[in-house]
Amino acid sequence: STHIFRESRSNNLKYDAQAEYPCFSPSEYSWAEEANAYIKAAVISEVQGIRNLANETPWTWSLAETDEGESSFGASYDILFFRGRLLSIRFSFFAYHFGGNHPSHWTRILNLYLDPIYNIKLKHFFEPGVDYLGQISIAVRKKLFTRCGLNEGGLSQAFVLTGTEPERGNFSTFNFSGSGFLFSFDEYSVGPYSAGRQEVWVPFPELSGLILPDELKR
Repeated sequence: STHIFRESRSNNLKYDAQAEYPCFSPSEYSWAEEANAYIKAAVISEVQGIRNLANETPWTWSLAETDEGESSFGASYDILFFRGRLLSIRFSFFAYHFGGNHPSHWTRILNLYLDPIYNIKLKHFFEPGVDYLGQISIAVRKKLFTRCGLNEGGLSQAFVLTGTEPERGNFSTFNFSGSGFLFSFDEYSVGPYSAGRQEVWVPFPELSGLILPDELKR
C-alpha cells in the first residue's frame, strides 16, 4: 500500500511537503516492519531540504523574513521489481523554493535484499574483477548519443561524455528488473536542466560477468 508523509508550515516560513512511499504488511512479510522503517527514514531524510530552504538555523526561524508565497516539496515512487527477497524502488522528488526560477528534481533509489535487510549496490551483480563500470559506460553512452542534438536545449555529446565516465558515482542511481538495469540521470548530470531526467535501460544480455540472484533468472 501507499503511505503519505505530510508536513506544512503556515507562519513566516511557508511550505507544504507531501511524500508518497510504499508500505508492506507485517502480517504478510516477516521483514516488513524493518523494511517499512528503512523506507520511511529514507524519504523523510529528503524532506530536510524543504526545512532548510530559509538557510536559517531552526531556533531563528521565528525571526526570519516572512515569505509572501509558499515553497513546496513532493515525492512519488515506482516499484521496478518486487519478487521473493528483492525489492527495487525509484523515488522521484521535486522542490520549489518560493521566488526561485524553477523547481529542482532529483532521484533516489532503494535496492534492497529483504531477509535480512541489506542495501544492494551495483557491484553485487558482477563477478569480482569484472570491469562492470566500463561495460555500463559504453552501453549507456551509445544509447544517450542517439538523443544528442535532437532539439534545442537537449543533450550534447560533450555533456554525455562527462556524465558517463566509468565512475561509480555516475551510475549509482540505478534500479533492476527481471530483464536489466535502469539508470536514471538527473538534471545537469548528462545534460542541461531543460533536457530533464534521462533514463537508460541496459538489458542483462548486453553485459558480461553477471552474478544474478534466482529472482532475476526467471
